[in-house]
Amino acid sequence: MQNKISLFTRFPNCPEVNQLKKAALTEGTKLEVITLKSAAQADEIIPSLGAVIIWRSSYLNHQERTVFLKNAVKNHFLINKAILETPLVKSKLYQQKVLKACPYLKEIPTHTNLKSLNRNLHFPFIAKPNIGSQGKRIFLIKNQNDLNNFQKLRKGRYIFQNFIKNKGDYRVLVLGGKVLGIMKRVSASPKEFRNNISQKGKSLRVTDEKTRKILTNIALKAAALFNLYFTGVDIIYNEEEKKYQVLEVNTVPQWQGLQKITSHNIAAQIIKESQHLAKRKKESTYTIVKNYYNDFYPFLNHEKFHYFSRIFLWSQNKKALQNLNAIKNNYIGKNREETVQKLNQILKDSTLHLSSYPLGEKAKSRYPYSKKYPRLKEYLSLLLENIFANTIYQQDLRPIIIDLVSDQDFLNLYHQLIKDEKAIQAFSTHAINYFYLLRYYLRKTDYKLDFDPKCFLKIAKQIDHQKNRTKLALKIYLLAHCIIGESYFYSRAIIDKKETYLQMLKELEKSIKENFLNISLDNKFEFLVCANILNYDSILKKPINKEAEKSLSNLGNFLVDQHNTYAKELGTKIKNNFIKAEHRNVLYLISGYYYPPNFSPYHPKRKA
Repeated sequence: MQNKISLFTRFPNCPEVNQLKKAALTEGTKLEVITLKSAAQADEIIPSLGAVIIWRSSYLNHQERTVFLKNAVKNHFLINKAILETPLVKSKLYQQKVLKACPYLKEIPTHTNLKSLNRNLHFPFIAKPNIGSQGKRIFLIKNQNDLNNFQKLRKGRYIFQNFIKNKGDYRVLVLGGKVLGIMKRVSASPKEFRNNISQKGKSLRVTDEKTRKILTNIALKAAALFNLYFTGVDIIYNEEEKKYQVLEVNTVPQWQGLQKITSHNIAAQIIKESQHLAKRKKESTYTIVKNYYNDFYPFLNHEKFHYFSRIFLWSQNKKALQNLNAIKNNYIGKNREETVQKLNQILKDSTLHLSSYPLGEKAKSRYPYSKKYPRLKEYLSLLLENIFANTIYQQDLRPIIIDLVSDQDFLNLYHQLIKDEKAIQAFSTHAINYFYLLRYYLRKTDYKLDFDPKCFLKIAKQIDHQKNRTKLALKIYLLAHCIIGESYFYSRAIIDKKETYLQMLKELEKSIKENFLNISLDNKFEFLVCANILNYDSILKKPINKEAEKSLSNLGNFLVDQHNTYAKELGTKIKNNFIKAEHRNVLYLISGYYYPPNFSPYHPKRKA
């Protein structure tokens, strides 16, 4: 049944389920709460299940549950399919083993016996059940006497972790690739080492944007790693080692503590998400992705500006402009002093530093040139901030930026870089964006930059991309961003030297056509965007959109790169989260709109 959600739980009157019942009534959806007690009952109810299944618990044993879920998922969408596909996902030991093998998340060293005591494990340490929740049956072992007492009380399988010095931990609630909320949990008293809300811990709002961004990234990566559509990711900041570590992921998260400190109705969001999932078979992929953004934009968090700015600049959408105006102060500050602080922070955050994670092929190829041009990243960040402040908010940041970076400093980098063809090939997007954004920044000064785009076409053609997907991607991004750069990031039509840009587009089309299976969806969508900018009807539009139709994530209504050799060799888990998918999905959405500036030299009301 399409307008029905089936929820399985052993606790039909717990707070979370009661809130879901209430939300379903408000949203006009039938929520069927099922307490599944036997395999015989399971066989009877499958034909009448709703389009979406929310699984919390049942009385079935492991084998019975597996059989039931395998039959149920044939025609229904199961939220947290990992419960079926990876039953060990509930195990804390399993979670930490998976995290240990992951290069971009930090695990907590975990032991299964006490033989490692005084080697890798030392007092004080934590003993916790391998499978458990709500902070129950967890012990802080401070000395031998505590250890003796624990051994007497111990029941079931335990794991052991060194105590992490902390000032509380964090719960991040993830649903469908979105973060519904973040709270800090602090223990009820100095004597209580557990921060759990169920152990009378306090829930606090997390307002610092830098911290929220870090926690969001960690949580979405962890949810994707464990293939969890709905999860509470617990994260702790290690005060001694100065790093964030993943405590655990919860397959059946509670949200009462978080609900107390957030204005969003969490149960309502779960029901709305389920309604969207129920429409997957009835709506086009494009509509599904568009509605995902439009209905859940409050949860786009740090991606709000990226999405609304591109939609507005591309299509002149009034609602997008309203949303941009609502976050204007967050983007450029409410006064000059705040703007200066934000721009200084951009310079600080953009400073080149070595990642603690293994570098990808693209980063490896760029790294020698990043050392040669260490200020490119921070200069580019300032110039990007300037063009969007100008084209969206009609605010010129030049009077502030010039106090931070002189025109001559910008020009010195420009004159060095534009002669360095190898660096341009390696930097690709970054170099091309710098040239066009600097030209925009200096357009009203005596420093007129008049580079010939033909030179970039020549440099791109010289990239030897045979049997090298990374270089192929760099070539595509280089040419695509010449076209995007000439449009001043979607704020005007391309009039001057249009024939050269059409040559670039045809070179892009040829490269993609010849290497279609080795090219990411990101590259393909960026090509379609460029084709729209130049009013070019490409033969590749149909096959690219056909690939998109098969690429909806199993963790949310967004597109995941998964149907080409490029994606398969990287592994979909790395990219199956909204942070990685966001740029790709915005390109997909704007590629489906016509490009208004093509009907006049410039956007109405805003001439370059």
